[in-house]
Amino acid sequence: MFKKRVWAFVFLFGLMLDNTLLVAQKQAITNEGNVISLYNSHYKYPRTLSSTLVETSHLQQYFGSHLPNLNDKNKSADEEFVAHFLDNLLFKVLD
Repeated sequence: MFKKRVWAFVFLFGLMLDNTLLVAQKQAITNEGNVISLYNSHYKYPRTLSSTLVETSHLQQYFGSHLPNLNDKNKSADEEFVAHFLDNLLFKVLD
């Protein structure tokens, strides 16, 4: 019975932690979307672009480390490859 209670606590704590992180991520994406709107007030999808940049950063870092044929990091000695790629993507879309 004790193990069930411990696991229930761990599960609920995990849900609370996930919810806290999710709220923080939502707020960060909203804030970033607001900055995108300030930069280009005519751009129609600022929050979508913001969430896409966040998810793309995770994927490209993973691909660079584990599936290098899926991105161009191996062609670049640049340690900031993902940041430079996202910077290029963002400003090509907004300008």
